[in-house]
Amino acid sequence: MSTQLLANWMRHGVISEQDVDDGLRRTAAVLDERLRDEPGHRPLLSAGEASLAWQAARELILRGATAPNGCTEPVLYRFRRRHKARTA
Repeated sequence: MSTQLLANWMRHGVISEQDVDDGLRRTAAVLDERLRDEPGHRPLLSAGEASLAWQAARELILRGATAPNGCTEPVLYRFRRRHKARTA
């Protein structure tokens, strides 16, 4: 699903922030299970703390309604920089 679609649903009260968090956790669990044996896979959820990928997806949804023209690049760029700093 598009983060912009979900942001729009939040804006109009169709879903809540809790719904977003619950959905992201369920999705992350499914993806982690399916990809666990893939070389280089980093779990989206580990030790109860969300990965940068999970945090970025969440922010794109929660802030999507206020992003100029729905622009995702600033959020993605910021999280890529955080990832590079962690792995440097």
